[in-house]
Amino acid sequence: MFTFKETDEDGIKHFVSEDGEFEVLQQENDGFFLLYRFNEKENFFDWTETKHTSLEECEVETKSLLAS
Repeated sequence: MFTFKETDEDGIKHFVSEDGEFEVLQQENDGFFLLYRFNEKENFFDWTETKHTSLEECEVETKSLLAS
């Protein structure tokens, strides 16, 4: 569901969902994956406030958020 987009100058890896509604950042220092959801009202990505240990965990949370 997520594809690699880029690694920024701080070493953070960016992944995006197919529809562009979600973005995942993988922190270089601890390896955690942080899931963000696009907030159309504010026009930026909001962190879902959960640290994940894998990209697959982010996909599970994404499916749960879309179902609710």
